[in-house]
Amino acid sequence: MRQRLRSGSLNLRDEIQALERTALAAALDESGGNATEAARLLGAVGRGASRDPGGTVRAMKRRLGYRG
Repeated sequence: MRQRLRSGSLNLRDEIQALERTALAAALDESGGNATEAARLLGAVGRGASRDPGGTVRAMKRRLGYRG
């Protein structure tokens, strides 16, 4: 990563999205695809401010183009 940083080829936004996709996939796998349980596993980010925590995970899936 340092080499990409030094060369100017690091794209932090892409790195963050890759981490989000990985965490989302793991949470959905662990929860058996249950969005509400996945939100609980993802913590504050997964729950968001929504009264429907599963809605936050579903929104993440749309935003990240998740097809799992």
